[in-house]
Amino acid sequence: MAKSRSQIQKEYRERKKLKDGKNYLKKESARVIKYYVPAAELPTKERKKRNARAKVHNQTHRRKRNAAALVLNESVTESSGYESIGSPLVVKLPLVGRRKGGKKKNTRALARAHGAMKRLKVEKEKLLKKLKAKSRQLKRLSTKINTGTRRPSEPCTPNSKTELELRELNLTPKRRERSIARLVSGKLSKKYRLNLAISKGTGICRKTLTKVSTKRVRPDRRICAVKQLALDVEDFMSREDNSRMQPGKGDAIKISKGEKKQTIILTNYLADLHKKFSAENPQVKISLATFCRLRPRHILTAKFISRTSCLCIKHQNMALKCQTLKKYNIFVRENPEHLIGQSLEIERSMDQLLENRVAYRVWKQVVVEDKKKMKIIENTVEKNEFIEMMKVEMNQFASHVDRVRCQYREIKTLKDSLKEKEVLVQMDFAENYSFPVLKEICPNVEFVHYWTDSPSSQYRNKTIFDLIANHSSVYGIQARWNYFEAGHGKGPCDGLGGTIKRMADEAVKRGAVVIQDPKEFFDWSTTSNMKEVKFLFVKKEECKKKLDQLNKIKLRPIKGTMKFHAVAYDLQTAELCTRETSCYCGICLKGKFCESWSRQTYDGHSNDTSHTKETVNQNELQESNEIQNEDFHEIIIVEVSVDDFIACVYEGQWYIGKILDMDDEDVQVTFLERAKAMFRWPTSPDTIWCKKSDVFYKLDHLEPSGKSKRFWKISPEDRTRIENNFEAHEMNTNK
Repeated sequence: MAKSRSQIQKEYRERKKLKDGKNYLKKESARVIKYYVPAAELPTKERKKRNARAKVHNQTHRRKRNAAALVLNESVTESSGYESIGSPLVVKLPLVGRRKGGKKKNTRALARAHGAMKRLKVEKEKLLKKLKAKSRQLKRLSTKINTGTRRPSEPCTPNSKTELELRELNLTPKRRERSIARLVSGKLSKKYRLNLAISKGTGICRKTLTKVSTKRVRPDRRICAVKQLALDVEDFMSREDNSRMQPGKGDAIKISKGEKKQTIILTNYLADLHKKFSAENPQVKISLATFCRLRPRHILTAKFISRTSCLCIKHQNMALKCQTLKKYNIFVRENPEHLIGQSLEIERSMDQLLENRVAYRVWKQVVVEDKKKMKIIENTVEKNEFIEMMKVEMNQFASHVDRVRCQYREIKTLKDSLKEKEVLVQMDFAENYSFPVLKEICPNVEFVHYWTDSPSSQYRNKTIFDLIANHSSVYGIQARWNYFEAGHGKGPCDGLGGTIKRMADEAVKRGAVVIQDPKEFFDWSTTSNMKEVKFLFVKKEECKKKLDQLNKIKLRPIKGTMKFHAVAYDLQTAELCTRETSCYCGICLKGKFCESWSRQTYDGHSNDTSHTKETVNQNELQESNEIQNEDFHEIIIVEVSVDDFIACVYEGQWYIGKILDMDDEDVQVTFLERAKAMFRWPTSPDTIWCKKSDVFYKLDHLEPSGKSKRFWKISPEDRTRIENNFEAHEMNTNK
């Protein structure tokens, strides 16, 4: 019969054992160890199989060992070699299994040791309980002793603070237990089965916790509280530092009963506004979901990338750059104001994650079909240039945000602290003729605070400074003029204008009125249902007459005009007081000026009343000057855009600079400083806002000079044209 493979291998191993002996066993042991995997590294299933095989092997081994012991204990026959004794002698020698006896001893010793350990653990727990009890007792005694010596400034934990307050009340143990029970018990603890845990934590009986009745709020009072909370949230969201009203006549939403309301755009995200509301009203407990649900329909959420929401152009461009950073896996929030505290981290991330060339988008004013429009333009720059640009813009943006917050904070302080004979006037260009209304409604006004936006063509100019300086002599009351930060001047005036225009459109569509000129618009407004709004009609002839009077006045410009956000006049010292941000501290609220105001002597203005007749020679000279200057008009009126190098007039001198930003009538220029015949960037940036009319030449390029490329030079042709255009500009200005 043929043998199986296992039998062949078995016989082979037996032959190897007989032939090699111990060497074979060592070799086999080394082979097994080489492929052996420890039980701890095996999967659970494989480990269980190995344990089962080991168990069977051990059982087989013990069975064989016991069988061998029984054979040894069987009868042993011995003969002396003599056959004189007829019966054989049988001797039984009992053999004791040493291993079996040792195992019993070990088992008993282990049992005794385990029992001793158990008893010691129980004793240890008892001693620990006693130690904790004595420690608490000692702590109570030390606290009781040191209660009188505790300093008010010493920090207290919530637990120790509660203990101090309860001790000061001198409550009996029963009343103390009841006061704690009223706080921690109620329907919610019973509903979620927390009475047992509260009982263990406070030491109050569970029956006491279940008996305490909670105070119930009456349904009518609850409804009133909810309505009041909704009004508080709406007032908070409508506040100028949290939102802005849209000015367009189409920016309205129909609410209940057909009534329309002007839309309001939030200037921050709801999550951030919820944190701000909770910080200002710590006594009000409101969740984020409830806060969002209480937002009225006409208050819309912020979209920092959309230009239709009338947000600041600086915020918009910074939000677009945040989008660019997100594309390169740089973590930034959508709200660009969160970049202020992360500038160092973002700089490191940009240096590591940005590619060699970076594409980004920016809002720019471009010419489309002979008209200027705001559009998103995509630019591509080198990595290092983008990083340097971000550093500069983040610093400027941080200053911009600080001024925005400061102005909103100061106007809120002023509103809360306004005195009886003071009035706050917030104006827009369409409603700035309000002095007759003040005399009619508030005849006892002694001080007026103006708040407007910051366009240089309307409010932030030397004409307004002269008005403030002469306000007391002309109108009989003192005044202070405050400017919101550029791009953040939207107020109730803008919403009022949009509402009036929308109602006029609706009246025309219904056929109730025909409006073809300003006089008909004014006639309709006086008969409309807007009784709370006072309308005034100023004729064109009166405006022209006032303009002629202003043109005859020679006003002295004030250096740093575009940086001022607060202007006032000190009657005692005859000085014009200016400040980069508004200030309504305790001293300023009293009508005085604190030390933070900058002062400049102001000598007022002089009217040009000379009416001497001009001779024929003078007329001819004027005509010849006009003919000579006709060639310069085409050169002086230049089309510029952001990042262009230009020549600009400031304080009677011409300078070379680069345009950083621009609006309808002004440009923001960062100037280079002169270095003999060349130019270079100053150590600290010299950036101001100038009028577009002061820009008289556009340079195609600046040529770098030197090894370090830190100096720039202009060509002789450009220098000649700049000097000629500068002379023509000065002649046109003085004409």
